[in-house]
Amino acid sequence: MTAATILRDSAAAGLTLSLSAAGTIKATGEKAAVALWLATIKQNKVDIIALLSEAASRKPCPAASRWLLHFSDRNPLTVEFSPPATHAEVLASYPGTLAAEPIEASRRQPATMMTSKQEAMVVGWLAQIGEFDEAIVGEVLAQCRHDEDARQYFLRRAGERAASGIDDRRRCGQCGNLRSGVCVVAKPGGVVSAIRGYRPEPGILQRCLAFVPTHQTGNSM
Repeated sequence: MTAATILRDSAAAGLTLSLSAAGTIKATGEKAAVALWLATIKQNKVDIIALLSEAASRKPCPAASRWLLHFSDRNPLTVEFSPPATHAEVLASYPGTLAAEPIEASRRQPATMMTSKQEAMVVGWLAQIGEFDEAIVGEVLAQCRHDEDARQYFLRRAGERAASGIDDRRRCGQCGNLRSGVCVVAKPGGVVSAIRGYRPEPGILQRCLAFVPTHQTGNSM
């Protein structure tokens, strides 16, 4: 099945595939439709991203007054232009920008900064549903920092997880990323931010974005 066929047939099933600001695939639609197409999308994600990128390059981006900028070395930044600026003008004004997306007028900016506890709640919920991709986790947190409706949605879902009484902490010994007592994904600034060769304390329960059950090691796509 080609990427074009996947886009056409998934759209017929009520699923919309688009590129996120981080360059990953964003699937929007009913949960059942997402679940039905998830495996096919993952298997063909390179071709789908290429096709979506090509379509986006041909589609002119309208001028906007407010933009959300993404960088490789710092948090996203919201900027305002008067008169409204085009995508090309925004990138020219901020040369270090990796990606820029217009902020819809309907997006409500939060009145307060997101706390570290709130971020931990959202990250914990994403981990519970099996979402460990760094780019996607970063995109969700960026949404929560700049969109009040998105923040309330994800905090509500995280609150539902907490209210259920489910303890999602795990021991490092249960993780497939622990080899001979050493965490193989630990690195400064990574998902497991620690010195290379990090040896976690045995028996301690903790939440970790990189946790992979030992029986799933090597099956990620």
